[in-house]
Amino acid sequence: MKDEELLVDKQRKIIDSMVHKIFASDESMYYETTMNLCQAVFEAIQKERAAGHTDNEAAFVLKPKDIQDLISYKTPCC
Repeated sequence: MKDEELLVDKQRKIIDSMVHKIFASDESMYYETTMNLCQAVFEAIQKERAAGHTDNEAAFVLKPKDIQDLISYKTPCC
């Protein structure tokens, strides 16, 4: 795999983990719009960044729209 593909794969895993945490803490988020979920993921990532956590550093550069793209396109498509 290329470096960019590895980075995107890592970002997807981080986002997936964040989504699961968000759903576990607030089940009503399951019924929210994708953009609201992406905003919640973005805020969670920013909180980790502000707290000095580096485990999810690959996702620190993502904006809500980037997160939406990664959630929407789980696999490469035509």
